[in-house]
Amino acid sequence: ADLSGAFFFFSFNNNNQNLRNHDKVLSILGSLSADDFQQSGNDSEDEACNNNSSPMEVVGASGRIGSLFVRKLKNAIGVPRTVFPGTLSNKDRPIVVATPSREWYEIYNDIVCINSIRSDDIVWIGNGLVSSEWQEDSTIILPHFGVLEVNADPVTSPISPPTYIYGKHSKEMGNFLNRTCNIQIEYIDSWTTIQKLAARKLLWASCMWLVCHDNNNNKPLTLSKIYNNDAEKEFTLIQLIQELLPCLNDAYNNDDDDSLFSLQEILNYMKSYSLSMPNAIPSKDLALIELNDRNGVWLRMNNNNNNQHSSSSDESITEF
Repeated sequence: ADLSGAFFFFSFNNNNQNLRNHDKVLSILGSLSADDFQQSGNDSEDEACNNNSSPMEVVGASGRIGSLFVRKLKNAIGVPRTVFPGTLSNKDRPIVVATPSREWYEIYNDIVCINSIRSDDIVWIGNGLVSSEWQEDSTIILPHFGVLEVNADPVTSPISPPTYIYGKHSKEMGNFLNRTCNIQIEYIDSWTTIQKLAARKLLWASCMWLVCHDNNNNKPLTLSKIYNNDAEKEFTLIQLIQELLPCLNDAYNNDDDDSLFSLQEILNYMKSYSLSMPNAIPSKDLALIELNDRNGVWLRMNNNNNNQHSSSSDESITEF
């Protein structure tokens, strides 16, 4: 598929940030008091979700999803930007990472540089595509709910796909999201399956912001208006999915036709998730921050496929 038209304003951002100065951060950590940490004080919290009094950490606590954890969980501590994640909690306690996906690799390096045995305590939640190289022993949350502003309650409905959770801290995270936030949960025990589901979620995150925000500076559309009031936009969405679906299936088909996503299956998924939060507008600002890890993923897959096809053609010509 030719993705150049679908992502005409895509540009790579390969300016990776350098790791923070460890000595400086550790010295700051030693001088911090309890008042420096953002911690929940919600006395009405479901006790079943707080059965472990030992703190868990939340990286990105000032964001929309991060604030949900800190506000609703008694034992959740927001990690200050000047502190290395993994230094405020004990081994075997979750380190929830609720930041834009472009920061994930740096956060991972920060954690394992200080204490490598904490890598399996990381809980990734967001739109990023999980990587077997450094995330397979982590906990993965694929959210199918929306938090539309900081300190707001999550938005979801019975028509939404479940929020999928994989990994070591699945049960604790699932109990919190289901019992406290009334979010449907499905536990996944296969790394291959969670990768495939993450790619499908990434398809939604890559397409919907493009369709809701056009390039004529018009007022952005809510998700419900894409389906209920704008046939042209819905047709554009279908075209985008048709372009990207081959990349998704090429990457995750496992030589098994039963594992392929059909066009109708993807369309149904996109619609049910979108209409579960009908008044939401996907954030263009966040999408641009995560562009390399959203739309850029499909562009790179497409380029790799084209290069492979080109190499195969060259080999055939040579052999002939």
